[in-house]
Amino acid sequence: MAMLSFLNSGVVILLINFKLDSMSDSGLPILKGDFKKFSSEWYRTVGSTICLTVLFMTLMPHAANISMQVLFCAKRCWDRRCTCDNRKTRKLTQWDYEDVNTGNEFMLEFRYSNMLSILAVIFFYSGAMPILYVFGIFFFFITYWIDKWLLFTYYKKPVMFDSYIARKSLSWFKWILLLHCGGFIVMFSNSEIIPLVLPGKEKTHSTIYKGDAVSEEVSTEEIVRGKQTQVYVAVLIVASFVYALYKYFFKSCF
Repeated sequence: MAMLSFLNSGVVILLINFKLDSMSDSGLPILKGDFKKFSSEWYRTVGSTICLTVLFMTLMPHAANISMQVLFCAKRCWDRRCTCDNRKTRKLTQWDYEDVNTGNEFMLEFRYSNMLSILAVIFFYSGAMPILYVFGIFFFFITYWIDKWLLFTYYKKPVMFDSYIARKSLSWFKWILLLHCGGFIVMFSNSEIIPLVLPGKEKTHSTIYKGDAVSEEVSTEEIVRGKQTQVYVAVLIVASFVYALYKYFFKSCF
């Protein structure tokens, strides 16, 4: 369920708005958008939509849970004839009386699914949109307090769970971390966002040093290729660090 929610909220919007020339004659309604890369216009339109989607994913589950509890309290009030006496009831059987007075079940599996889907969307795009980190903090803050309030006040006493669901959910974190690295590399590969050459300096030349000798002047294109090589080396180092982090830290947790 978490994977389907991530695909629906974080991947479909990306596929719809991106454009691939080879898919122009296809009957599928994907990869026919207005953007071929992560340009500044993409962040203004699609990026803002993703931020709004994450905000709705953060608020709507809690709004639905609170609304259900309000409806449940209204049913309980009607059953007690709008009094505070819990001995008054319209129910005829013990089963019906307990059902209207003991609250709903606390669905722990849905909480984990919602958490994983929001984390996946946030970490996929947060490399270039760091405001999503703020949304993630806001999500965990309100989730903790609202679930705590509902659990102690309205929900039934939950059954005893072991650590299986928590450990199984934790096993997905390494894939979310790799997803974050992949989204970071793809988004920052666009030189229009972070140009390797300053505007207005495209035709300038620079002098490079080789040991004690000074080489001839080189073109800006050669400098750009050199900087791109440095970027690729940095990405390789980051990927190696992530792999080592997974191998020696995350893997020991499962």
